[in-house]
Amino acid sequence: MKINISEINHINTSLYYIIRDIATIQSEINDVQCSLDSDVLNSRNIGYNLSKTNNSVIKATQEMRDLYSFVEDSTDKYTSLEGKLTNTASGL
Repeated sequence: MKINISEINHINTSLYYIIRDIATIQSEINDVQCSLDSDVLNSRNIGYNLSKTNNSVIKATQEMRDLYSFVEDSTDKYTSLEGKLTNTASGL
């Protein structure tokens, strides 16, 4: 079985940029929340909804970071094991 590590790394790099963009959005949500007057925040649960949205974005960002790390670690382990197997097979 051969896995295309280059393609996986390319996809993981794209994921990294998505994570970065989402972190920017989270920061912007926080900025909006901090800039609004307390009367506005309390009106129609705007503050609650912004906090809830912010927490969801934080959770999603962390899950994506975990996925990014998992894929990166997995490709490193696969590459290392593939090299060891190739060296072992060459010695036979």
